[in-house]
Amino acid sequence: MSKKEIFLLCIDGGDFNLFAPFIEKGKMPNLKKIQKEGSHGYLTSTMPPITAPAWSSFLTGKNPGKHGIFSFALKKDGSYDHTILNSTSREGKAFWDILGDRGIKTVILNIPITYPPTPVNGAMISDFLTPSGKRDFTYPINLIDELEDKFGHYPLYFNTPIAITNDKNIDTFLKECHYALDYKFKSAFYLKEKFKSDITILHIWETDQIFHWLLHIFYEKHPAFNKKKNERFIDKVNDYFFKLDKYIGDILHGMGDNGSIIIVSDH
Repeated sequence: MSKKEIFLLCIDGGDFNLFAPFIEKGKMPNLKKIQKEGSHGYLTSTMPPITAPAWSSFLTGKNPGKHGIFSFALKKDGSYDHTILNSTSREGKAFWDILGDRGIKTVILNIPITYPPTPVNGAMISDFLTPSGKRDFTYPINLIDELEDKFGHYPLYFNTPIAITNDKNIDTFLKECHYALDYKFKSAFYLKEKFKSDITILHIWETDQIFHWLLHIFYEKHPAFNKKKNERFIDKVNDYFFKLDKYIGDILHGMGDNGSIIIVSDH
């Protein structure tokens, strides 16, 4: 009997209401297929409903009061200074550690609050909270050299200024999103085969950033909808979500009847 596999795709900020326009325009046929042939629904996020506590709850099964992560940073008493949180700040055992204790292999890519990476039965690549300049964000530690030799520079961060206001920044930002999407899926597929993982877990951060910074460009119900920018950039935005959907299709076709894809979000 063939081994059953699971591909757990974590789409940050992946609200159905935000994906609906792309599905309706035919840009995400594979996601539509999963909605139609599988099961789907709305889940309540954590309180507060933001990335750091939500993904920490996802991986521990605990609420923020129990795992201790309420934000990306912890303020110091009596000061405006703060400390960036990381995996050592979190209480509770990650589900992949529980699975690893039972001999189940996992490959984990880019789940927030996983730096520094911990030993797993498989492989791990940490997230965008890795301190700038650090090269110790993978387990095994030399895995990053192998990936970069094969695929080029690993896209942990954005280089585009956070205040994405002018057309040049928007264009550069979207190019970075496309590069990161391609790189992360190529890495996930490569590591899945290299480590023969039972469960592959991939987090996509760029969706969240597109929804944060460019929603007024492509979501016509947005109160600040910008028709001029829509006409200039909508094709590149559509191409991103079409590409994301194509990778979802690659997962479906690659596993066939011997596996399942589970798509989740944080908020």
